[in-house]
Amino acid sequence: MKDARSWNKAKNSVSKLHSEGIYNYEWWNNSVPAKATNVAPTTGLDNQDSTWALGIYGQIIMVNQAQKLVVVQWSIWPKAESSMLEQPLEASLMFNAIANKLAS
Repeated sequence: MKDARSWNKAKNSVSKLHSEGIYNYEWWNNSVPAKATNVAPTTGLDNQDSTWALGIYGQIIMVNQAQKLVVVQWSIWPKAESSMLEQPLEASLMFNAIANKLAS
């Protein structure tokens, strides 16, 4: 699982929002983007240890091996493949809140 971090540096995957890369081999890095403002909590899941499977309508499996945490979300987003500053951002914030609560 730790090797999955390097999978997320696929061609055209690195951007200003996700300088560490975002996608490859059907797995995603869905950290809170640097441009996200007025949101919390921005931390909780260590970005280096979290890997995501994202369905186009919001089905999510998030695996964080370091915290021994797996979160599964079954959902229907209003549109397929939303902007990373919309529903995927909300999922990141929610999962950070869950991780923070479990760690406390």
